Amino acid sequence: MRKIAFVLLVIISTLLMAQTAFAWCKSCAVNYADSYALNPNPNWPNYYNDGGDCTNFVSQCLNYGGIGMDTNYTDPNKYWYMVKNIHNAWISGYPWIRAHESYEYFRTSSRTASYRYFINSYDWQSATSRPIPPNNNTSLNNSDIVSLDFTGDGRRDHNMIVTRQNTTDVYNSAYAGDLVNYRTSSPSLNRKHIIWHVKHRLSASELATTVVYAWGLNSTLN
Repeated sequence: MRKIAFVLLVIISTLLMAQTAFAWCKSCAVNYADSYALNPNPNWPNYYNDGGDCTNFVSQCLNYGGIGMDTNYTDPNKYWYMVKNIHNAWISGYPWIRAHESYEYFRTSSRTASYRYFINSYDWQSATSRPIPPNNNTSLNNSDIVSLDFTGDGRRDHNMIVTRQNTTDVYNSAYAGDLVNYRTSSPSLNRKHIIWHVKHRLSASELATTVVYAWGLNSTLN
Protein backbone atom coordinates (compact mmCIF):
# COMPACT_ATOMS: atom_id res chain seq x y z
CA MET A 1 0.00 0.00 0.00
CA ARG A 2 2.82 2.37 0.87
CA LYS A 3 4.52 1.52 -2.43
CA ILE A 4 1.35 2.36 -4.37
CA ALA A 5 0.99 5.64 -2.50
CA PHE A 6 4.61 6.50 -3.23
CA VAL A 7 4.19 5.76 -6.94
CA LEU A 8 1.07 7.93 -7.06
CA LEU A 9 2.96 10.73 -5.32
CA VAL A 10 5.77 10.52 -7.88
CA ILE A 11 3.27 10.60 -10.76
CA ILE A 12 1.43 13.60 -9.32
CA SER A 13 4.68 15.44 -8.67
CA THR A 14 5.84 14.75 -12.22
CA LEU A 15 2.58 16.07 -13.65
CA LEU A 16 2.79 19.20 -11.55
CA MET A 17 6.37 19.80 -12.66
CA ALA A 18 5.34 19.32 -16.29
CA GLN A 19 2.54 21.81 -15.91
CA THR A 20 4.94 24.34 -14.45
CA ALA A 21 7.47 23.79 -17.23
CA PHE A 22 4.87 24.23 -19.97
CA ALA A 23 3.08 27.21 -18.46
CA TRP A 24 4.91 29.94 -20.40
CA CYS A 25 2.47 32.43 -21.96
CA LYS A 26 4.04 35.12 -24.15
CA SER A 27 0.86 37.17 -24.46
CA CYS A 28 0.40 37.19 -20.68
CA ALA A 29 3.90 38.58 -20.18
CA VAL A 30 3.28 41.24 -22.85
CA ASN A 31 -0.07 42.24 -21.35
CA TYR A 32 1.56 42.68 -17.97
CA ALA A 33 4.36 44.72 -19.51
CA ASP A 34 1.84 47.03 -21.18
CA SER A 35 -0.14 47.43 -17.97
CA TYR A 36 2.80 48.40 -15.76
CA ALA A 37 5.51 49.85 -17.99
CA LEU A 38 4.87 53.47 -17.09
CA ASN A 39 3.61 52.98 -13.54
CA PRO A 40 4.70 50.12 -11.27
CA ASN A 41 2.35 47.48 -9.92
CA PRO A 42 1.67 48.58 -6.31
CA ASN A 43 1.68 44.94 -5.20
CA TRP A 44 5.43 44.69 -5.89
CA PRO A 45 8.40 46.73 -4.68
CA ASN A 46 10.26 48.97 -7.12
CA TYR A 47 13.90 49.99 -7.31
CA TYR A 48 13.70 53.54 -8.63
CA ASN A 49 15.97 54.74 -5.83
CA ASP A 50 18.19 51.69 -5.69
CA GLY A 51 19.94 51.14 -9.00
CA GLY A 52 16.92 51.19 -11.32
CA ASP A 53 13.81 49.10 -11.87
CA CYS A 54 14.38 47.59 -15.34
CA THR A 55 15.16 44.01 -14.34
CA ASN A 56 12.65 43.89 -11.51
CA PHE A 57 10.02 44.90 -14.09
CA VAL A 58 11.13 42.29 -16.64
CA SER A 59 11.16 39.62 -13.91
CA GLN A 60 7.59 40.50 -12.99
CA CYS A 61 6.59 40.15 -16.65
CA LEU A 62 8.24 36.73 -16.95
CA ASN A 63 6.71 35.59 -13.69
CA TYR A 64 3.24 36.74 -14.74
CA GLY A 65 3.78 34.91 -18.01
CA GLY A 66 4.19 31.67 -16.08
CA ILE A 67 7.85 31.31 -15.13
CA GLY A 68 7.78 30.21 -11.52
CA MET A 69 10.23 31.54 -8.97
CA ASP A 70 12.92 29.45 -7.38
CA THR A 71 11.87 28.22 -3.95
CA ASN A 72 15.41 28.11 -2.58
CA TYR A 73 16.22 31.43 -0.88
CA THR A 74 19.57 30.45 0.66
CA ASP A 75 21.82 32.16 -1.90
CA PRO A 76 20.67 35.42 -3.51
CA ASN A 77 23.48 35.13 -6.06
CA LYS A 78 22.05 31.98 -7.59
CA TYR A 79 18.27 32.07 -7.42
CA TRP A 80 15.45 33.99 -9.12
CA TYR A 81 12.83 35.08 -6.60
CA MET A 82 11.05 38.00 -4.95
CA VAL A 83 9.17 37.09 -1.77
CA LYS A 84 8.34 38.44 1.66
CA ASN A 85 10.15 37.03 4.66
CA ILE A 86 8.70 36.28 8.09
CA HIS A 87 9.00 39.97 8.96
CA ASN A 88 6.88 40.92 5.93
CA ALA A 89 9.88 42.51 4.25
CA TRP A 90 10.70 41.89 0.57
CA ILE A 91 13.76 39.77 -0.18
CA SER A 92 15.03 38.86 -3.63
CA GLY A 93 17.71 37.02 -5.52
CA TYR A 94 20.05 39.14 -7.62
CA PRO A 95 18.86 37.51 -10.88
CA TRP A 96 15.43 39.02 -10.18
CA ILE A 97 16.65 42.61 -9.82
CA ARG A 98 20.05 42.93 -11.58
CA ALA A 99 20.40 42.98 -15.37
CA HIS A 100 23.60 40.96 -15.73
CA GLU A 101 22.68 38.37 -13.12
CA SER A 102 19.27 37.96 -14.75
CA TYR A 103 20.81 37.40 -18.18
CA GLU A 104 23.27 34.85 -16.81
CA TYR A 105 20.58 33.07 -14.82
CA PHE A 106 18.35 32.50 -17.84
CA ARG A 107 21.37 31.67 -20.01
CA THR A 108 22.61 28.93 -17.70
CA SER A 109 19.72 27.76 -15.50
CA SER A 110 18.67 24.14 -15.89
CA ARG A 111 15.10 25.29 -15.29
CA THR A 112 14.97 27.01 -18.68
CA ALA A 113 17.47 24.90 -20.61
CA SER A 114 14.84 23.14 -22.73
CA TYR A 115 13.08 26.26 -23.96
CA ARG A 116 15.36 29.27 -23.91
CA TYR A 117 16.86 30.57 -27.12
CA PHE A 118 19.58 33.09 -27.88
CA ILE A 119 18.82 35.26 -30.89
CA ASN A 120 22.14 37.03 -31.27
CA SER A 121 24.25 39.96 -30.19
CA TYR A 122 25.77 42.87 -32.07
CA ASP A 123 27.81 45.99 -31.58
CA TRP A 124 27.86 49.16 -33.61
CA GLN A 125 31.26 48.63 -35.22
CA SER A 126 30.88 45.09 -36.56
CA ALA A 127 27.11 44.61 -36.67
CA THR A 128 27.04 41.65 -39.04
CA SER A 129 24.74 39.35 -37.10
CA ARG A 130 21.00 39.55 -36.75
CA PRO A 131 19.23 41.62 -35.65
CA ILE A 132 20.96 44.64 -37.21
CA PRO A 133 19.52 48.13 -36.83
CA PRO A 134 18.27 50.18 -38.48
CA ASN A 135 17.65 48.05 -41.59
CA ASN A 136 16.49 44.94 -39.79
CA ASN A 137 14.22 46.02 -36.97
CA THR A 138 11.82 43.07 -37.08
CA SER A 139 13.87 40.05 -35.99
CA LEU A 140 12.33 39.80 -32.52
CA ASN A 141 9.20 38.21 -31.08
CA ASN A 142 6.82 39.45 -28.42
CA SER A 143 8.16 38.74 -24.91
CA ASP A 144 11.77 38.45 -26.11
CA ILE A 145 14.26 40.22 -23.85
CA VAL A 146 16.78 42.78 -25.08
CA SER A 147 19.78 43.18 -22.76
CA LEU A 148 22.14 46.14 -23.15
CA ASP A 149 25.80 46.33 -22.17
CA PHE A 150 26.51 50.05 -22.39
CA THR A 151 30.26 49.90 -21.76
CA GLY A 152 31.23 46.76 -23.66
CA ASP A 153 32.72 45.17 -20.56
CA GLY A 154 30.65 42.01 -20.83
CA ARG A 155 28.21 42.94 -18.06
CA ARG A 156 24.63 43.67 -19.05
CA ASP A 157 23.36 46.94 -17.64
CA HIS A 158 19.73 47.17 -18.77
CA ASN A 159 16.86 44.84 -19.70
CA MET A 160 13.80 45.51 -21.88
CA ILE A 161 10.89 43.34 -23.04
CA VAL A 162 9.48 43.24 -26.60
CA THR A 163 5.76 44.11 -26.70
CA ARG A 164 4.97 45.05 -30.33
CA GLN A 165 6.09 43.98 -33.79
CA ASN A 166 6.25 45.94 -37.06
CA THR A 167 4.90 49.05 -35.37
CA THR A 168 5.91 52.72 -35.36
CA ASP A 169 7.89 53.99 -32.39
CA VAL A 170 5.60 56.10 -30.19
CA TYR A 171 8.47 58.45 -29.33
CA ASN A 172 10.07 58.80 -32.76
CA SER A 173 7.95 58.18 -35.86
CA ALA A 174 11.07 57.91 -38.01
CA TYR A 175 11.53 54.41 -36.61
CA ALA A 176 9.32 51.37 -37.03
CA GLY A 177 9.83 47.73 -36.16
CA ASP A 178 9.84 45.74 -32.95
CA LEU A 179 9.04 47.85 -29.90
CA VAL A 180 9.95 47.34 -26.26
CA ASN A 181 8.79 48.44 -22.83
CA TYR A 182 11.15 49.19 -19.98
CA ARG A 183 11.49 50.91 -16.64
CA THR A 184 14.49 52.80 -15.36
CA SER A 185 15.67 54.69 -12.28
CA SER A 186 12.96 57.36 -12.72
CA PRO A 187 9.26 57.11 -13.64
CA SER A 188 9.72 59.98 -16.10
CA LEU A 189 12.19 57.86 -18.09
CA ASN A 190 10.02 54.74 -18.32
CA ARG A 191 9.05 53.85 -21.88
CA LYS A 192 6.24 51.91 -23.54
CA HIS A 193 6.33 50.94 -27.24
CA ILE A 194 9.71 52.40 -28.19
CA ILE A 195 12.02 50.91 -30.85
CA TRP A 196 14.13 48.12 -29.40
CA HIS A 197 17.51 49.41 -30.54
CA VAL A 198 19.04 52.50 -28.97
CA LYS A 199 20.38 54.33 -32.01
CA HIS A 200 18.40 57.53 -31.43
CA ARG A 201 18.69 57.43 -27.65
CA LEU A 202 22.46 57.34 -27.18
CA SER A 203 25.29 59.58 -28.28
CA ALA A 204 27.86 58.43 -30.84
CA SER A 205 30.42 57.79 -28.10
CA GLU A 206 27.89 55.76 -26.09
CA LEU A 207 26.91 53.74 -29.14
CA ALA A 208 30.58 53.00 -29.76
CA THR A 209 30.75 50.91 -26.59
CA THR A 210 27.22 49.44 -26.51
CA VAL A 211 26.60 45.76 -27.14
CA VAL A 212 23.05 44.39 -27.46
CA TYR A 213 21.96 40.84 -26.59
CA ALA A 214 18.57 39.47 -27.63
CA TRP A 215 17.10 36.29 -26.17
CA GLY A 216 13.79 34.72 -25.26
CA LEU A 217 11.74 31.69 -24.25
CA ASN A 218 10.42 29.31 -26.88
CA SER A 219 6.79 29.83 -27.93
CA THR A 220 6.41 26.13 -28.79
CA LEU A 221 5.93 25.48 -25.08
CA ASN A 222 2.88 27.73 -24.78
